[in-house]
Amino acid sequence: MAEARYPGAAALFWTSSLARGTGTRSSDIDLVVVFDRLDHAWRESFLEEGRLFEVFVHDLDSLDLFFEKDAARGLPVLMDMVTRSVVLRAGPVADAARSLAERRLAEGPRSWSAAELERSRFIAGDLLEDLRGATDPDEIRITGALLYPHALDHLRRSRGLWSGRGKHALRLLRKEESEIGPALIAAFEALFARAEPGAVVETVDRIYAPCGGALVEWRNDAPPHRAS
Repeated sequence: MAEARYPGAAALFWTSSLARGTGTRSSDIDLVVVFDRLDHAWRESFLEEGRLFEVFVHDLDSLDLFFEKDAARGLPVLMDMVTRSVVLRAGPVADAARSLAERRLAEGPRSWSAAELERSRFIAGDLLEDLRGATDPDEIRITGALLYPHALDHLRRSRGLWSGRGKHALRLLRKEESEIGPALIAAFEALFARAEPGAVVETVDRIYAPCGGALVEWRNDAPPHRAS
């Protein structure tokens, strides 16, 4: 399919759970396609023989630009796709793409500024206050859903580490956060299953403690809105 749909591609990476042998009948197929040169990158989704394909099309320059965006967000989505893949079309471009992704991964995400760290502490403080005072089970679950990715981002980014989303977040907690990961997973299971926020409040407080704790007082100045 890829050969016919992307003629002239210099590199093809198959990067889904199916390629790793952990996919299911409903798993989609993720591909990264790299050309020698493009005017612009693109992403597309389509169905082929009942299977959903998610395809990310780049050249080496656009890959590096998107890797930089990943580094700013602290989420190495595209880098992981290139490094943890089966190479369907090898060659110099495939080698260069993988080498670039590996180097960018090793460099780590962009460091948080002091302002970003304070903002993270305030958002957590605001959500934790909502949880402490919440009695409505649905409000507790919705607030918990907002807090979960935010707490993980802080746990990882405040130490200069890559973060994750969705199932990748869960894998990080299980594989790389042996000290607090199990407690955080169990706490949110109690919150979502039984609307019990106490363990989440306690565990998230532990995550923010090394940076001085979550904040309830904070100021964020907007940029000037009039020309000087």
